[in-house]
Amino acid sequence: MTTFRERWGIDGFDVVLHVVITAMVMVGVEELTNEDGLMFLAGAASMVLLGVRRKLALRSAPRTGLSTGEVAALRLEDVEQRLNDLEAAQARVLELEERLDFTERMLARSTGERALVDGKGAP
Repeated sequence: MTTFRERWGIDGFDVVLHVVITAMVMVGVEELTNEDGLMFLAGAASMVLLGVRRKLALRSAPRTGLSTGEVAALRLEDVEQRLNDLEAAQARVLELEERLDFTERMLARSTGERALVDGKGAP
């Protein structure tokens, strides 16, 4: 589907054809009645007809893209994925904190044992 048809609902050819037929009708009305008012009335009626055709075509055109429900579902899925990533990162930080605490205790214990063996720990 062309961009013109997506925006206008009808093809460019249909618009050109409508304009040509409108011009022919307007000239015919002018020639038959010799009144400008009827010619402009025919032009206005043609514009109304074009608007109705466009509105009907846009209503019946298949919609492309995502609906608001689909967009909301995708956003919810993205938020859930981010939440899962955050929970995994928090679990990893907790594990690293536990390892750091264990390492600090082991280093403190080994430093204390070395001081006792060297005799520096006794007053």
